[in-house]
Amino acid sequence: MALITLRRNLCHLSDFRIHGALAALKHQPVNHVHKAVKEHLCPWFCSLQPGPFRVRFHHAYCKKFHSENGNDLHPFVNFMAKIFSPYFLQQLQGEESHLDRLSLAQLTQLMLTSLLECPFYKGPKRLPKYQVKSFLTPCCSLETPVDFQLYKSVMMGLIDLLGARLYFASKVLTPYYYTIDVEIKLDEEGFVLPFTFDEDVHKRIALCIDGPKRFCLNSKHLLGKEAIKQRHLRLLGYQVVQIPYYEVETLQSRFELVEYLQRKLFSETPDVRW
Repeated sequence: MALITLRRNLCHLSDFRIHGALAALKHQPVNHVHKAVKEHLCPWFCSLQPGPFRVRFHHAYCKKFHSENGNDLHPFVNFMAKIFSPYFLQQLQGEESHLDRLSLAQLTQLMLTSLLECPFYKGPKRLPKYQVKSFLTPCCSLETPVDFQLYKSVMMGLIDLLGARLYFASKVLTPYYYTIDVEIKLDEEGFVLPFTFDEDVHKRIALCIDGPKRFCLNSKHLLGKEAIKQRHLRLLGYQVVQIPYYEVETLQSRFELVEYLQRKLFSETPDVRW
């Protein structure tokens, strides 16, 4: 009955509510939900015309299982051929097809996920022209903007810790569409480089300064889109260091903040030197 109701209502849902509709099945074991969606919803769904709704369904489905399963992306792998079916790609190029920026961003992220998670996939793929340059936009973004007050506090602590503002860059747009809150570059010996250096960079540290809006309500669980971002950054070679707001809020002084940042950098990246 839940699946019948879900199927009846999906066409009328916004992107946000699609996530909620899929999350309504959360009480079921994950493998049961995946089986039910695969058997009952996807055959019906794949018969629909291409457009924002179809893209968002696949995107929401991917993020739901990524959020709940962590490293398990088998559901996404299994649906690659369905997402980029020849029929869908053909209709996508039609004159009547129109995708808004959010749908284009979601297509871009789905394609990036396929390259990182299942490089062995050789089936149909999204055309290069259907992509965006950044996932971070003023509205309908695939990334949550950094909390300004939290970012300001962390930035002051980093200046005290590293000795100068030139040893880290802020809000860095990567070649992979994601924006990093703070990036720190290391040379081969582990010394921190000025952010202007592009040569002899051996490692890049991505600090994710995660405010309350990057977490599920009343929870310490990252939103699906933030979990995907951090996983992708790791797969792309970044050393990801998470700075969650609920840890920073427990600090009583700037000195404690500097000690905290030192522990985070040294415990997760023991070769850091300055």
